[in-house]
Amino acid sequence: MVQIFRSTAQKSAKSHSLNKIIELDINDLDHQGRGVGRYNGKVCFVQGALPSEKVQAIITEDKKQLLTAKLHKILQVSDERIEPNCPWFSECGGCQLQHLSYAAQTQQKQTRVDQLLAKQGIKRLPWQPILNSQPFQYRNRTRLSAWYEGKQNKLHLGFRQFNSKKLIEVDQCLVIAPKFSTLLPELVQILNKLKCKKHVSHVELNSAGQRYCIILRVLNKPAEQDYIKLTEFALAHNLDIYFHQNDDEYLKVQSDSDKLYYSIDSLQLQFGLSDFTQVNSQANKDMIQQAQNWLELNEDDVVLDLFCGLGNFSLPVAQKVLKVVGIEGSRSMVEKAKRNASDNQLTNTEFYKQDLSSIDGLDKIDWGAFNKIILDPSRQGAMQICQQSEQWTAKQVLYIACDPNSLARDSQYLLASGYKMIKIGLIDMFPQTSHIETMALFSR
Repeated sequence: MVQIFRSTAQKSAKSHSLNKIIELDINDLDHQGRGVGRYNGKVCFVQGALPSEKVQAIITEDKKQLLTAKLHKILQVSDERIEPNCPWFSECGGCQLQHLSYAAQTQQKQTRVDQLLAKQGIKRLPWQPILNSQPFQYRNRTRLSAWYEGKQNKLHLGFRQFNSKKLIEVDQCLVIAPKFSTLLPELVQILNKLKCKKHVSHVELNSAGQRYCIILRVLNKPAEQDYIKLTEFALAHNLDIYFHQNDDEYLKVQSDSDKLYYSIDSLQLQFGLSDFTQVNSQANKDMIQQAQNWLELNEDDVVLDLFCGLGNFSLPVAQKVLKVVGIEGSRSMVEKAKRNASDNQLTNTEFYKQDLSSIDGLDKIDWGAFNKIILDPSRQGAMQICQQSEQWTAKQVLYIACDPNSLARDSQYLLASGYKMIKIGLIDMFPQTSHIETMALFSR
């Protein structure tokens, strides 16, 4: 029998480099907020390091073309480095940029968009003023992991660590609604009094609407005593509390309202607990207002809103134009958009369910009927849609991107079809994080 032996020299060399302390200069941030430098010809990502810093870092991973490392010591400190406000910042994976001044955070995000579009040959971007958010207490929706420790008979709440499945327990959070942050210790206490505590897997805090809601994801049906304890807690703190057991089933424990809604100007948009809504209410309002201003809406416009959701853009726009047609892949969201239009006495809207990733679905759209288009896709972007832009008669296209990579890719198709990017702006929907939201206006 022939035995094949493989050299272990390369593996041994890599193993030998792990935990090694190296010194390098940091010149950039990556999409996860890690400092980027080079060591021995390899790109090295250092969690916690900032551009313009010289650092010592401990290698945690050695691959063929890149290294990952954790910060060991800062030899030369960036002028933009600040002391994080959160005591768990170095461990928690929720925020990545609390050690960077807020002005520098937004500038770094804008620089990253510049770099990504430049790789596609799109340079000298027509940047507009940044839509800034308040740096903390902006998040109206967050999800906490829950885990039960049998030896102590105790339920814990917290967040995942950065790039890890490990969890870290917290008793406050600086980016969520202040009421929820203050309530966390008491919430943990009441959860630990429940008979079903070992079956709680997640806790969602939701203040997107007019009410503060707590949703408990449970794996087994709660006991009657649990309902009683949570009802008392909800009444004492003016909360709505729900159990979530199945995908679309929410069991009301205590609620003073039969519907959830958020307001945009004079409009009220109803939503469900499982529906997508923007997590930064003020940034969402500012974004909608900027979209209307950039599109220069008038009473003769016929607007197509793709990925319309429950009408977040469609309904405010409908107040200013002749007609809005919204298309969305989710039937339930389409029905909610229709209901929201009806509830707000808007009669110039139409909403349809259509698979916007399917060529067959896109072929059914009468592109010539619209003079303005709004695109608000998920992180995957709208490549199939933008590939059809040669068919469009729309003079203006507004693209809201929650991933700059998708914007850079899809812009190529719009530019090739004769559109020109005339405005672009950063929307800082998620301060303290590496997430980048961008709005771009194309004209033809």
